[in-house]
Amino acid sequence: IQRRLQQARIRFTDCNKGLETLSPLATLSRGYSISKRDSNGAIIKSIHQLTLGETINIQLTDGTLKTNLEAINESS
Repeated sequence: IQRRLQQARIRFTDCNKGLETLSPLATLSRGYSISKRDSNGAIIKSIHQLTLGETINIQLTDGTLKTNLEAINESS
């Protein structure tokens, strides 16, 4: 019984580490951000979803920024 309990603890720990890796908060703590439309909270995936002057919210690991778009530059 002790051996099975130890194996279950190890599996639990491994699963927990896997979930932490997938956590959006873990991703933010590595320097990434999540950009959302201010109007409806939709996640922005492409510059083609945006218009000049639009307000967006940028979520960082320790807070959010609200900004207005002044320029949109497409990468080449």
